[in-house]
Amino acid sequence: MTDQYGRGLRAPVIEILDIGRYTIKFLLKECHISIANALRRIMIADVPTMAIDLVYINDNSSVLHDEFLSHRLGLIPFKSDTVDSYEFFRECSCKPSCHKCSVEFNLRETALDDVKDITTDHINANNPDCLVKPVKYINADGNEEDPILIVKLAKNQKVDIQCIVRKGTGKEHAKWSPVATVQVQQMPQIDISPSLEEDLDTEEKIGLVNSCPASVYKLNAEKQTVDIETITDCHQCQECTIYLENLNKKNDLLKVGQHEDHFIFTVESTGALPPEEIVSKAFTILIDKMSELSQCTEESDAKD
Repeated sequence: MTDQYGRGLRAPVIEILDIGRYTIKFLLKECHISIANALRRIMIADVPTMAIDLVYINDNSSVLHDEFLSHRLGLIPFKSDTVDSYEFFRECSCKPSCHKCSVEFNLRETALDDVKDITTDHINANNPDCLVKPVKYINADGNEEDPILIVKLAKNQKVDIQCIVRKGTGKEHAKWSPVATVQVQQMPQIDISPSLEEDLDTEEKIGLVNSCPASVYKLNAEKQTVDIETITDCHQCQECTIYLENLNKKNDLLKVGQHEDHFIFTVESTGALPPEEIVSKAFTILIDKMSELSQCTEESDAKD
């Protein structure tokens, strides 16, 4: 199947390599590098979440000045599973805010006797049934981690703050980005020549396996062959080829390169959205953008 210019059309394929509570690793096959990079940028900057946008400080006698405290509050991740039910503030007709585009929270605490830690557990929604709330992290053992520390109050110090949480995207401010990081690398490609079995003795094969810092290779003791165990862990550091060069072996015994149209994505969520939902939303946004671009191109061609 080809396009109007006679070029072959690609059918991208996704293969999930690993998925956890806050991370996902997947392989995107048969895809041009420009599309892979566009997907990465969309996950960082275009997938919407909820975050504190306005802070009204009625009283603050803590050691942190108002601007510092506002900044810390703004970077707190909020659960954004229901983000699609809210409108962007700039698209809402209300003034200054309403339940369609905003969620109000308050932070009112006083240290009476001793030093008091003020955390995200002390941020309360004005509507107790609201599903938007500060993220609570779960560790690998399934236990809830300590809440995020905002400020420490000494005796008789207090804070009285009103926060407005709104919907936004990472291209407006980093606090709305749903990811901590998105890593993309081209899929490694390793070609092992069949003659390697004859040109290397057992000791040299063991040395080749041990030369890889990522443990990509393993020695098949029964067949006396060097096999690839975890190619996705390959860093393309060329340590294996350097090892063979030091043995004065032929250059074509083993070649390490990369696929031009295979990409490994590693996505780490801030906790605002599950990692698989971030990827799903990013694909939807990418398809919408491409459809809009295609429509604009067709309209332009029709006018010409």
